Amino acid sequence: MRQYGLIHPILVRSKGDEKYEIVVGGLRYRAALALEWETIPAGVVEVDGREAYLLALAESAKRRGVPKAATPLAVIRISGGGRGAGSGWGRWP
Repeated sequence: MRQYGLIHPILVRSKGDEKYEIVVGGLRYRAALALEWETIPAGVVEVDGREAYLLALAESAKRRGVPKAATPLAVIRISGGGRGAGSGWGRWP
């Protein structure tokens, strides 16, 4: 990033009160902090917790592939497993 700049902007979602959560690009954000950048290009997406998780998973898979151990965990999380009956995605951050 020092040499070429930021090629792909990060994606964030609004958490209200002018606060944002990084959906994809956490490593790029931390690299920008380490380089002491004052600003970083970001796209704002309107997604719920489930969609944010799927975007992050897709970004990670594109970057390095999905480890075999992570696949069952993703399926459990996407299906709402382990959260109790009827909990669904509504309780996701």
